[in-house]
Amino acid sequence: MVRKDMACYKESVKILDKKMGVVFDALKNSDLSESTLVICTTDHGIAFPRMKCNLYDGGIATFLNIN
Repeated sequence: MVRKDMACYKESVKILDKKMGVVFDALKNSDLSESTLVICTTDHGIAFPRMKCNLYDGGIATFLNIN
């Protein structure tokens, strides 16, 4: 089950990366990239082993992108 969940997680990251690229490209093409603040963050996600419920890096770190 963990392998399937991890595969889904990695696919979600790929999708997010692609979609954020679309957003940044659209802002750049419409000359709004210099006057627009984009903030993307997450929660801690699903409870993988040694992650969310523990004080390891995977359990305390979250994604934050400010552009």
